[in-house]
Amino acid sequence: MVTSTSQAAYPPVFSATISAPQQVYEGEAFTVFMNATYGFPSYTGVMYIYGYNLSGLGTSSTKYFPDSGYSMSDNLTAPMYQQTLGLVGIVWVYEGSTVLKYKTDYSIQVVQPLFLNVTISDSSQAPLHNITVNFTLNGVLVGSKEVQNLSPYSSQSASLAIPSTILRNGENTLLVTVGNPSVSVNGGSSYQTSFYYGTPPNYSWIFYVAAAVIAFMALLVFSAGKRRARPKKPKWKK
Repeated sequence: MVTSTSQAAYPPVFSATISAPQQVYEGEAFTVFMNATYGFPSYTGVMYIYGYNLSGLGTSSTKYFPDSGYSMSDNLTAPMYQQTLGLVGIVWVYEGSTVLKYKTDYSIQVVQPLFLNVTISDSSQAPLHNITVNFTLNGVLVGSKEVQNLSPYSSQSASLAIPSTILRNGENTLLVTVGNPSVSVNGGSSYQTSFYYGTPPNYSWIFYVAAAVIAFMALLVFSAGKRRARPKKPKWKK
C-alpha cells in the first residue's frame, strides 16, 4: 500500500454497513442502503445480490455506485421465491494516493406474503380522494393503504400485503380503520376480526374422554337395574 501524500485530515478508520429489512415478502418493493464512513471527498461502491433463484428481482444483481457520496441506496423488488438473499457490498475511497477498501455483507429472508383485504364504501354524495386505510394487527400498525379515488355510493377493495411471519401462532386480531367518517369498512365505521394462524390445538381427546365417561355411567345404570330386577328370596323359605 502506497503512503498517502495528501495533507487533508481524513477519518482514521474506514468502514461500511448495509441497512435493509431483515424480512420481505415475495414481490415486495424495498430500499437497500450502503453507508460508509463520512468525511472523504468521493466514494465508489458495488453491491452484489445472490440467491438460489432471483426471478422477479426486476433489476440487475450487481449495483454500481461510481463517484458517489458516503450514503448509497437502491430500490429493489424481492424475488418471487422464498429464500435467503445475500448482499455483499464493497466500498473504496482514495486517501491521497492510498486506496482504502471495506467489504460488508447482509442477508434478507424472503417469505410468503399474507394479504389483508377489506371493502371500503363511500356513503356520501361527493367523491372522496386520498383515503388512508390503516391495518393494525395484534395492536401494532403493520401498514396503510391509500385509495386514490372513491365515487359516491360506491365500494372498492383495499388490500395490504405483509410477511406471513408477522403473524403469531394462535389467535390474531385485525383492526382496520379509516380517518374519514363518510367511509365505512366492511359495512361499519371500522372493522375488527379475530382469526387463528397455525395448527389449531387438538381437543379431540376431550370428546373421547366424555364418551368414555358416558359409556361407563350407562354401564353402571344398566348393572344397577339388573340387580334390582332379581326377586328376593322369601324369609320363610329355606
